[in-house]
Amino acid sequence: MSNRLYDIEERIKTAINLATTLEKMTALTIEMVPETVSKQANISIEYLIAPEGSGRLYNKLPRSMDVMLFRQVVHYVLRERFGLSYPKIARITGGRHTIVMHNVKKMQDYIQLNS
Repeated sequence: MSNRLYDIEERIKTAINLATTLEKMTALTIEMVPETVSKQANISIEYLIAPEGSGRLYNKLPRSMDVMLFRQVVHYVLRERFGLSYPKIARITGGRHTIVMHNVKKMQDYIQLNS
């Protein structure tokens, strides 16, 4: 197995662990999700969500595997833990609701495959 593939698999496991941990946290607030993911993943929060008031700048955010994976964590936790609608999550994170739907589904798939 190549090192790159191993690194990706490890990051996916890290993302899954983070998502499932955040989903169970009782003291977690909606505002804390992007910040917590940013700190735990060591990724700038500006890479996870578009700045407030910037409109739909989601396409301008970095698209590296690492960044996209942890954006999926943010979307998943906001949906599963707080039950927010896809459009509401899109407004919070600066994206489109269809992207949020895809990201939530992707994280659900990762979790199901690794459980």
